[in-house]
Amino acid sequence: SDHDRVGLSASDGHEVEAEGARLSRTQVRSASIFGHHRLTDAWAVTWDLGWLQYRPGYIRRGAHVGLRHTF
Repeated sequence: SDHDRVGLSASDGHEVEAEGARLSRTQVRSASIFGHHRLTDAWAVTWDLGWLQYRPGYIRRGAHVGLRHTF
């Protein structure tokens, strides 16, 4: 319906950090899928699954589920 949605996000790039007097460049990659599904006019379920790689060796994965109420 018009009130339900699913999305996809992906990125691949570099982040610049200051380490004292020098700059370093780190590769960052991420991907996620997310959704919002209306149950009633006031209530909806939200969710997302995500993955992030920051620097070689640091990977974060996660999932969230939520209940949303509109006042």
